[in-house]
Amino acid sequence: IASQYGTLGGTSYSLDFDYQHNDGVRRNNDLDRLEWTTQVKQKLSSRDALFLWANYLDYESGDNFQHYNPANASPNLRYTESQKPTAFAALHREWQPGMHTTLLAAYLQSDQSVSVGPFGVMDLRTNRLGQIDRLYWRACDDLRYRNRFEAWSGEANQVFQNERHTVVAGGRFQVGSFETHDTLNASFTWSN
Repeated sequence: IASQYGTLGGTSYSLDFDYQHNDGVRRNNDLDRLEWTTQVKQKLSSRDALFLWANYLDYESGDNFQHYNPANASPNLRYTESQKPTAFAALHREWQPGMHTTLLAAYLQSDQSVSVGPFGVMDLRTNRLGQIDRLYWRACDDLRYRNRFEAWSGEANQVFQNERHTVVAGGRFQVGSFETHDTLNASFTWSN
């Protein structure tokens, strides 16, 4: 973990770096995580300020779940996530003491993927009375899952403040998309 922060004239900044590497204590228990965050506040005038925040994340790991029996850990589970980048920008205006306007714009994105294989899936079938009627066991060669998320957001707020009350009024608009794909390859099935 490393951080650098300071003020230069009308600019305040913070740079934060976080890296984690762990080989794990069992097979496929590794983890690599890299995160970088930048924050900058720029004073534009005696009444105006601009704030920028950006974050970068790169994460990859094996099976890091806790298992009662470590032998139950998956030797083939892989998980990755990246956020390149997530960013916010805010503009603040103080019209007079107690009257402020803030505008915020944001971009968020994430890309996650999981892969597992081979593994088994148990499927219980019940009859009309809710009793277990049949057990299916499916041997799966491979499962791949991927989720991509992207969103844009905008927000405006007005603050009115006096000695006894504070009123905040505002609105927000957000638009985005999710894209999800998965593939499951099953090689054979047997039933009991």
